[in-house]
Amino acid sequence: CELGYTREVLMISDEVGLNMAEAVQRKPLLIEIGVEDLPPGFVKYAREHMVSHVPQFFSRYRIEHKSLSIFCSPRRLVVLAQDCSGRQPNEEREHIGPPAAVAFDKEGRPTKAAIGFARSVGVPVETLQRFQTNRGEYIRARKTVEGKSLFEVIPEMVRSMLSSFSFPKMMRWSKTRLLFGRPIRSLLLLWGEKLIECSLFGLSSRRTTMVHWTQEPPSVPVPDASSFLRVLAEHSILPDQASRKQVILDGIARIEKELGCCVICDDEMVSILADSTESPRVFYGRFDPEFLELPQPVLTTSMWHHQYALAVKRSPLAAGQGEEGDELLPYFVAVASSPSASIETVRGGNEAVLKARLDDAAFFLAEDRKTPLEKRVPRLRGMIFHKGLGDLVMKSQRLVTLSALIAREAFSGQDTVQGLDKDLFIKYCQRAAQLCKADLVTKMVGEFPELQGVMGGIYARYAGEPEPVADAIGEHYRPRGYRDRPPATECGRVLALADKLDTVCAFLAAGRAPRGSEDPLGLRRDALGIVSVLLASGYRLPLRKSIGAALGLLAESGLVKPGESVEEEVLSFIKQRLMRKLVEAGVRRDLAEAVVSHECDDLVDLKKRAEALFEFSRDSQFEALTIGLKRASHILEGRPGRVDPRILVEPEEKELFSQIENVENRVYEKVAACNYVEAFRLIASLRRYIDDFFDHVLVMCEDTKLRQNRLALLARLVKMFDTIANFSKIVIPRKGGD
Repeated sequence: CELGYTREVLMISDEVGLNMAEAVQRKPLLIEIGVEDLPPGFVKYAREHMVSHVPQFFSRYRIEHKSLSIFCSPRRLVVLAQDCSGRQPNEEREHIGPPAAVAFDKEGRPTKAAIGFARSVGVPVETLQRFQTNRGEYIRARKTVEGKSLFEVIPEMVRSMLSSFSFPKMMRWSKTRLLFGRPIRSLLLLWGEKLIECSLFGLSSRRTTMVHWTQEPPSVPVPDASSFLRVLAEHSILPDQASRKQVILDGIARIEKELGCCVICDDEMVSILADSTESPRVFYGRFDPEFLELPQPVLTTSMWHHQYALAVKRSPLAAGQGEEGDELLPYFVAVASSPSASIETVRGGNEAVLKARLDDAAFFLAEDRKTPLEKRVPRLRGMIFHKGLGDLVMKSQRLVTLSALIAREAFSGQDTVQGLDKDLFIKYCQRAAQLCKADLVTKMVGEFPELQGVMGGIYARYAGEPEPVADAIGEHYRPRGYRDRPPATECGRVLALADKLDTVCAFLAAGRAPRGSEDPLGLRRDALGIVSVLLASGYRLPLRKSIGAALGLLAESGLVKPGESVEEEVLSFIKQRLMRKLVEAGVRRDLAEAVVSHECDDLVDLKKRAEALFEFSRDSQFEALTIGLKRASHILEGRPGRVDPRILVEPEEKELFSQIENVENRVYEKVAACNYVEAFRLIASLRRYIDDFFDHVLVMCEDTKLRQNRLALLARLVKMFDTIANFSKIVIPRKGGD
């Protein structure tokens, strides 16, 4: 009732129970939730959610089992547990009561406090035990809680499990308060051959499972949990995604061999196809060769985003015979979801739908070409970038200025860029920035939003814009996602950086930074895009200056009033994405944090530092050196002055000072040359002298001058390491019981 499930009490049949002999048996447990067709993205989420959460539910509800199998498809979510016990094991619970001095009087008789505690726990007062804690003597009660029957536990667990889902979009379809990705239509709960009868969310569990909606009857009986997969297989249903993917890959290979072609797909596309059906059957269809005149992105997008159809190109063998390997062929490959429908019928339907889509695309292309991109720019006025952040004309104007600044910084000291005079290159970047959003008001992008940017580049070529300009417009949204590649051209990289940096600065200055796991504006994706572009290009871009320029342009337009801390907030936000990249590349998290927290704002340089620190961390001296440096840092106070060699007393401090003098300039030279590995090695050469210093010299002595001089010596030592990374972030693992 607390969850709002009024009148949805668990109804366990009195006729179905377990005697003690059955309770100790172990049988397979089947939980199947039948749903209306989930879209592929929801199937992927459900699978990931169940893989991570279902074992926790089994543990929480103390359901003993041998192994778990989880299957997710558009019409069913399945948990199959092998050797599942029919009853929870008994549980020993310990309840802590009041202090013993409160629970018993001076004669050792229980007080009202002890009697009340025993009553609340449900044990006789004479069974209470005294025990010692850090806070004194307390009393406790131990109670054995008898395990429940599986027939009581499973309905409770299924209710909790279903309530834990949080699909990208949730819906309610009945009087119950359960929200789910799509309506739940059936419950199948079996322990061996026994049906676990219950009522949940307006549904009663039944001994049947749904098959494809075109089949008769629409549901079939399942005799026992062990027979479930066999029953599905008899009706051509594959609940396991890996099996569906293999069927699709085999079908694609068969078609490629039959047509002598190459199907354009990747693992993600195959996964989406596998999550779109339970009974995949791969087929190919044809379309009018005249549509090959359409730009390739238009063809492939029309096929994939509306029909999950894959484009086909000539095979490498044909390309080797003088053909163009990237040339598309008038075929498409798709997956039929019905196990019984005629492939010819399915093929004809798909061909008809695709023809209509391509007719529309050809019409949109012809209409859009009548108006050049340049004349579309004024139509962006009033097209809001985001509430409170102006329109797209204002954004384009900011990009013109920002792209020129980034180009000058990225190519500082160069006279040419990709064979172009630098001034001409900057002019091309600004031209691309002016036109890059104009395709948003075209009919093609209105129908296929996935083509924004891509169509801009195509229309720019039709209008006779220079190739670097067209390339930059077509690439400036890249990388669009985590797995996408950064732009391939210099002009495209500059414009992509300007666009993403402007977006991140605008929203963070407006106080719209993402919170927790939520990121509806995709700002983490844009920040990761900035990192990817910089690392791929090798641009030594001073981010603080670029961020300051972007924030200044926003302030000049009167859209936001950035606070003093916004510049550092934006820089830190971008650096956190760099840290993710470093960790995924294998750099230890604490080492990545030590580098990212450094004041340096050159991401390419930070990556080199991280790689050098990671390499140095494998050195036998790394741990001891870091401990010594941490020790030095911990006792530093205030701002120590300069070291006065005349008041160095102990031989060990004189030797450490001499060694620092010997390597200091060389360390800074190596840092200036970005040779961080050699810089670390020079610092490591001081390790023995640092150890001797701490073993024989009292830093915090009573003599003020000696103490300040020794602190200044340590500060000089720490500063060398701090020029490379913030070593205070490095974690030294404890060994044994230390």
